Amino acid sequence: MTLHIGWENHECPYCNVTFIPFGASPVCPNCGQENPESQEYRGFISKCATSLYVNMLRYGRYMPNGWGIINYSDQVQHYLFKIFDLIERDKPADAQKYVEHEWRFALWEQYEYRHLLDIFLRVYFELAQPPSGFWEHLLRFRGRWHGDKLTPLAPTVSVRIPEQYAAWHGKTVVVARGMSRTISVFAGTGDELRKKAEATGAKLEFAEGSAANFTDFLLASTYESTISSAGELALPRYLVFHAGNSTAFDVREVAHGLEIRATI
Repeated sequence: MTLHIGWENHECPYCNVTFIPFGASPVCPNCGQENPESQEYRGFISKCATSLYVNMLRYGRYMPNGWGIINYSDQVQHYLFKIFDLIERDKPADAQKYVEHEWRFALWEQYEYRHLLDIFLRVYFELAQPPSGFWEHLLRFRGRWHGDKLTPLAPTVSVRIPEQYAAWHGKTVVVARGMSRTISVFAGTGDELRKKAEATGAKLEFAEGSAANFTDFLLASTYESTISSAGELALPRYLVFHAGNSTAFDVREVAHGLEIRATI
């Protein structure tokens, strides 16, 4: 037994390429146009991590004994199974560079390569966190929790929060994927924000006026961090990749907190 996500293919209405529209306000990796939100695909990253858990429990590895590919989500899961088994075998010090090297000769269009790397980084980030509840009990009981052997994805870019926003310096924050290749910063811990959202049924209002389910949005891409007293905020690779893999950013205050946008 294994877990097929098995959702129907999603095609961008602007350029007709197939991709996984996970998270809030998904952007096509090919043409860059914002696609309609898909409630179905919101939990794709978590479901991919769950399928990896299931396979590790059942087979002691990430690739199941049999796997049929009917749609694109099946294909993406298959890529993830293979690459995580290679990571398990080789234990690279830098997982992103390792995957970039392994996938360098894959016969993918450039947009698909970027899309798959983005998915991999998010799933890796989730899988490297300690499991909780049901999965923690099963994986640890069976002795098959391997996530703690994954090398954490170290932050690669430090963003300077300007002095005009000095009130944010020293704060614990949740950093998440924003709309239109932005990065959103919220004050508080992830647990605090989730509890608030669940208690109020809150909707997250973005600077651009759109709204998304707050809890689903947080679960899709959150990263908890602390802005240093000097105003430095370290960002994980998957968020830097989402924002355009830049090293220069502009920071501004918006309704929900801070918004970080690549300038080059």
